[in-house]
Amino acid sequence: MKLSPFGALLETMYGDTMTVYRYTTSTNSDGTTSTKLSQNATYTDIPCRISATKPDNSESSLVDKNPQRAEIKIFCSTQYDIHKGDKIVATKKQDNGATLITYTGTSNLPLIYVTHVEIVLVDVGDA
Repeated sequence: MKLSPFGALLETMYGDTMTVYRYTTSTNSDGTTSTKLSQNATYTDIPCRISATKPDNSESSLVDKNPQRAEIKIFCSTQYDIHKGDKIVATKKQDNGATLITYTGTSNLPLIYVTHVEIVLVDVGDA
C-alpha cells in the first residue's frame, strides 16, 4: 500500500509554524575554519504541528533558579530538509492565528517517513 498520498491529508492539520536556522562552516583569513549559526533562516514559517512529548517538570528543590527542559515533537512535510543540530523556533498558534507559545531549541535527528517528518526539539532554559 502506498502511503505517500496521505501526506497531503496530514498537512491540513499543520496550523503551527516553525523557522529553521542552520550552522554553517566558513574559512577564516588565517586558514582555520569556524562554525557559527547563520543569521539568515534556512526555512521561514514552515507549516507544522507541535505536540509535547515530555512537558517541563518544575524543579522544586532549587530556590534561586527555575530551569526548564521540555521535549517538543514537531511534525512537518517531507519537502523540508531538517538536520540534527538545527536551531528551530516553533510557534504554537490558535485557530485565529494568534500565538499561544513559542519554543526555541535544537533539533534531534529527524525521523523521516513517506508521509511526514517528525522532529524532537529540546527546549532548555530558565523560566
